[in-house]
Amino acid sequence: RSSNNVKVMVTLPGDANLDGKVNLADYGIVLSNFAMTSGAQWNQGDFNYSGKVGLANYGLLLANFGKSVSSLPIGAGPMAASTPEPATLALLAVGGLGLLMRRRKHA
Repeated sequence: RSSNNVKVMVTLPGDANLDGKVNLADYGIVLSNFAMTSGAQWNQGDFNYSGKVGLANYGLLLANFGKSVSSLPIGAGPMAASTPEPATLALLAVGGLGLLMRRRKHA
């Protein structure tokens, strides 16, 4: 049986749960799958389709943190959205570094 239906989702890199927003829920998904080395998918934090969840994916989440699809003007790219608060970015960066250090100790 074949289908002629296609479902298209519009979202930003960093939106792991596909709710149209890059927020703490997505951050939690990336952190819980961080260092996955093969078979990773978008909903696990692989925003660059490398099959892995690593620093590049974390960087994409940080670059879009606080942005949403609905906040983008029609015809504008992701860079037109508002930027997150600097304090929020600092908190996320510290948390990410803590996770990296913790993973290295257990490796």
